[in-house]
Amino acid sequence: MDPADEVARQGLLQIAARYAILAEREIADGNHEQARSYIAIGFQVDPENTALHALNELAAPAKRGMLVTLLSVFK
Repeated sequence: MDPADEVARQGLLQIAARYAILAEREIADGNHEQARSYIAIGFQVDPENTALHALNELAAPAKRGMLVTLLSVFK
């Protein structure tokens, strides 16, 4: 791709945005693994996409157990 081709660049940004939408839907449905797949593809197209970065945090596997998470909420 020619770095000066603005039409191509905008097209890539739109593709990444669509992957962000797909990932958001999967997170909402509880399909975090599929969401992470969409996010990974989106990052290949636009590594700087802020929506994908935010969704990446939401789709990350839990690092703490459920009991620990619940106890931290009630402290």
